[in-house]
Amino acid sequence: MEWEVALIEWMQANLNSSGSLVKLLAFFGSEVGLLILVLVVMFCWKKEVGQKLALVVSAMNVWLPMIKSLVLRPRPYMEYPGRVKAEALPEKGASALDVAAQGYSFPSMHSASIPALYFTLAKEAKKKWLWLVAAVLTVSVGVSRSVAGMHYPTDVMAGWILGFAVIWIFTRLDRYIGNRFVSGNVNAVLRDSQGEPSEQSFQGEASKQTMHTNITGQDVSVAQGMPRRIPHKAWQYHLILLLSALPGLFYVRTNDYFTSLGCLIGAMAAIHFEQKYVNFQETRKIPAMILRMLGAILIFFLVNTLLKLPFDKQFLAGTSFFALLIRTARYAIILFLIMGVYPMLFPLFEQVGEKQ
Repeated sequence: MEWEVALIEWMQANLNSSGSLVKLLAFFGSEVGLLILVLVVMFCWKKEVGQKLALVVSAMNVWLPMIKSLVLRPRPYMEYPGRVKAEALPEKGASALDVAAQGYSFPSMHSASIPALYFTLAKEAKKKWLWLVAAVLTVSVGVSRSVAGMHYPTDVMAGWILGFAVIWIFTRLDRYIGNRFVSGNVNAVLRDSQGEPSEQSFQGEASKQTMHTNITGQDVSVAQGMPRRIPHKAWQYHLILLLSALPGLFYVRTNDYFTSLGCLIGAMAAIHFEQKYVNFQETRKIPAMILRMLGAILIFFLVNTLLKLPFDKQFLAGTSFFALLIRTARYAIILFLIMGVYPMLFPLFEQVGEKQ
């Protein structure tokens, strides 16, 4: 639409005095920026919340490219190269006109990712200042995507709507699959002192404690008097997310979809593995937090580089189905290692700074 192009031209002429700010805001919604926030929450605050955020962001960033590849709307700078400048490209190493690398325009994934992630975090943290941060970032990042020439204003508005829609979807899934209320007799799966599952039946108000499983499949105690809930297996929840993502394999041929599909698969596998074999503890020790984050960042860049070595650069940059599947496998391995295997080292980090 002409009014959108004219608005982008005005924004680029009047709101882009500092291109570095646009790039900084773009980083918040990039795959690396989102991953860093997820890992900070998971490794330095609450593991369960971090795992939930990983699923929310990964699933959403799979669903949106599926919509993009149906709408097929080019980015503003692609349609109007003489009027709109391109800044903060998603794939800096690829051509600005490479649609497979840079993706389509509608809807804006950055504009959807920020509200989905930060408002979910604010809801879990129950901090008023986080709600304010989420609101400011949602507006700022969304506007910056048009200033950068990456999206039309309607792309941004659609992204905002879809970001909140994703929050609603996960809330419904958590309520109706993860935490289903029941009455009468409940057979709850508990853990004995050796960590082995054992069944114990609770009836009416006689129960002193019941158990339910949350979005990640972890057992959570429920105090007496609270509604009793049916424990669900995490794989059921994850299977729904995976099945909703797989249709894109038949028609999507852009990097963002296959990257996010790998992240989703890796995150789900890591949650199961970590819960069964690792079960790392949260920490409040600053040195341990720093080491956890530094190690995760190192693994991300090191493993990503190593997994690219067996393949030709041109092949990896191509759009063949096999090359895109390799991208999915690469990100699945990276997320699995960071979220599932790497936490095995966390007990060593707890000893840093302790007096012998």
